[in-house]
Amino acid sequence: MTEPITSAPAHIDFQARLTACFEGRVVSDPRQEPYFRQVLGLDDGTWAETANYQAMLAASWLWRVLLTEVEPGERRLAFAQVVKLYELEREQGMYRGECLCPDPHAGMHLEAHTAILCAALEHPRPKLMNLALDWLGRALRLYVALAAPDGEPWAPGLRTKTPLPRNQAAAALVREVLGLPHRREKGQIVAAEKLEIPGTSRSPYYFASLRWLRRLLAERPMLRRELRHRATTAPFPEKLLLPLRLTRFEGGLLATLEQPPRPPRTGWLDPVDWLLVHWSSPGKHEAQAGRAWATPPPSVPKGARILERLAVPAKQ
Repeated sequence: MTEPITSAPAHIDFQARLTACFEGRVVSDPRQEPYFRQVLGLDDGTWAETANYQAMLAASWLWRVLLTEVEPGERRLAFAQVVKLYELEREQGMYRGECLCPDPHAGMHLEAHTAILCAALEHPRPKLMNLALDWLGRALRLYVALAAPDGEPWAPGLRTKTPLPRNQAAAALVREVLGLPHRREKGQIVAAEKLEIPGTSRSPYYFASLRWLRRLLAERPMLRRELRHRATTAPFPEKLLLPLRLTRFEGGLLATLEQPPRPPRTGWLDPVDWLLVHWSSPGKHEAQAGRAWATPPPSVPKGARILERLAVPAKQ
C-alpha cells in the first residue's frame, strides 16, 4: 500500500518515508510530487534543499523500487539517483554543504546511508552496496578518530545549534560496531535495544540509523567484522567542504576546521570551528569550543604526549 506524505515538506516527512521503508511499506513515487522532484533535480538536473533531505529521499526511493513492482524507467532512475548521491559526496566532500554537522542533521545522513546499505544487501545490488559500505566505513573511521574512549565523537562542524556539538547518532553506531557500552546523557549505560525504541530518546533524530544497522548485523555477523575493520583501519573520507585537522593527545583531542575563503552561505550557519576536549569519566568530558572563527584555536596542552595527528583536506 502506497502512503504519500501529505503534510508540508520538512525533515519529519523524509524520516517518515524511511520509517515506512523499515517497516516494509511502500512510499510514494517522488516523480509525482513537485517538491520531491525539485529536491532531486528531476526537472533541471540541479539538486535543491539540504544534503540530508536529498540523502533521505534517495534512500526511500531506492526502497520503493525494491519493495514493489515499478516500471523499468523508474527503477533505473531511482538507482541512478543513489549513484549520483555518492558522486556528489566524493566531489563536494562528506556531508557536502553540511560539513560534519552534528545531530539532528548528522543522524539524518547516517540513517539514509545505513538504509541504502540495508536495501542493497537485502535486495542484492553489489554496486550500490559497495558505494554505501565505502561511505559508511569512511564516516565511522573519522568518527572513531574523533571519539573519546567511551565512543562519543567530538567533531567541529556546521549547523551546530547547541553550545557544543552533539553526535549521539554517530556515537550509537561507533559503540555498536566496536562493541562498547551504549550510554545516555550523564553517563547512564543502557542496552542498544533501549536506544532503538522509537520515542524513547529524541527518536527518530538520533537512533533511527542504529535500528537499521542492528538489523544488518543480526542477519550478517561477518558485516560487524567488516565494519569494525573499516572503522579502525580503513581510509578516511577523501575530502570535506572545509579542511579538518585533528591532534589526539594523551587524555584528549584538539580538532579544527579551517575558515572558508568566502563568507559563509546560508547552509553554513552556526559553525563550531574548533573543539578542545579532555577526557574525564565516561559520559562526562571537559570541552571548549570556538564559534564562527571568532577566536583562534588553542594549542595542545603544554607537555601533553601526542598520540596521533591527521588531516582531511577540503574539496578542490
